[in-house]
Amino acid sequence: MASGRRERIWTPWPADVVVLLLEVQAAPGWVAALHCHTNLSASFLGKLRRDVARAVNPPPKGRTRLVADSPDQLEGRKPEAKLHIIRPAILTALLRQKSPHLYPIHSVLKGPVAALAYPTLDPPVLASLLRVLDRAIPRNYVPPDTGRKKKLPPRLQLLAALIGDQVMYEPAIRATATLPTLDTLRSQIVGLLSGSAGQIRGVLDAARGGRQVGLLQSYAKGLEEKA
Repeated sequence: MASGRRERIWTPWPADVVVLLLEVQAAPGWVAALHCHTNLSASFLGKLRRDVARAVNPPPKGRTRLVADSPDQLEGRKPEAKLHIIRPAILTALLRQKSPHLYPIHSVLKGPVAALAYPTLDPPVLASLLRVLDRAIPRNYVPPDTGRKKKLPPRLQLLAALIGDQVMYEPAIRATATLPTLDTLRSQIVGLLSGSAGQIRGVLDAARGGRQVGLLQSYAKGLEEKA
């Protein structure tokens, strides 16, 4: 009889699917980034969950472990990110019944799915979380040769995301992750709207080559001459 213990492969709990869907529907900004995964061991998943937690809330200086306090008990602590392992068939069935406008996401959900969930849309945090998952499996990774049946390499690939009541696919998710915080975006918009007409024109000139601005000015001048 072969010695050594075979490492358990993680299997999903259906309850995670229900919890995930309820969380997404409960908050407009809730983000659930869905990844296709294969051959992830329980130990790998445990480490990945710890890395996800550290990406959002790094341990304080002088500590090597995460603090177990709730977010409201530690100043500056952000909400926790969670990693759910779900069955896509159950998720798509729930979406079809409860949220049909999100059901089109079923077209990309093939095979086991890992859902990275965060309770608010915060682009810098989203970027940190995606970076953790992108680096979890090094490129050209080759499983160690144990002399037994050859193992297939693990895989973790971003597919799409549920963001509140919207479906977003990989290119749009990664573009969103490059944005500043929502507070910064709001400040920029308010500053733009409260700026002078010359500043607004400068932004339009830079963004659209000035063609639309010139056309509107010519049209306005023509109306003034007719008046």
